[in-house]
Amino acid sequence: MSARPGAWEGQMAQAYDLYFGSRAYDERYPAPNASTLAFLRRYGADRARHILDLGCGNGRYAIPLLSRGGRGRLVGCDISRAALADFQE
Repeated sequence: MSARPGAWEGQMAQAYDLYFGSRAYDERYPAPNASTLAFLRRYGADRARHILDLGCGNGRYAIPLLSRGGRGRLVGCDISRAALADFQE
């Protein structure tokens, strides 16, 4: 048994918007994980000219990477419109 194609995406996006909007996301992830950020930097993310962040949330990894050089281009993708709106601010 399966849902019609595409039905689950809307339900997932709605659930994620509720989760993000509750601020529980910020409580759970107040800052980037230090070891993950160090890994990204070790393998050149600070020097990257283009960054594609899938599941970017509110940009907790992308913002620190861009703030180092400010010369790159970032594309952030997330299922949550609320997270993307927060990221854009």
